[in-house]
Amino acid sequence: MTLKPDTRRDILIDSMRSTGLSPEKFAQQVLGRDRSTIYRWLAGKTKVPTSVARYLTHYWKPVE
Repeated sequence: MTLKPDTRRDILIDSMRSTGLSPEKFAQQVLGRDRSTIYRWLAGKTKVPTSVARYLTHYWKPVE
C-alpha cells in the first residue's frame, strides 16, 4: 500500500491531535525525533516518511 505525501502528513496531524501533545513533545516522546523534523513535516518542507505514517496508523487511531 502506497501512502501519498498529503495522506502521511494528515496521519501525523491526526496522531498528534489524538495524543494532545505539542509538536515538540510528540516528536520527542512518541517518535524519538528532533522537533525541527516535525515542523518541517508539518510545513510541507519535507515529506513524512512512509515508515513513520505506518507506525502511527498502527499505534494511533485518527481523530474523527
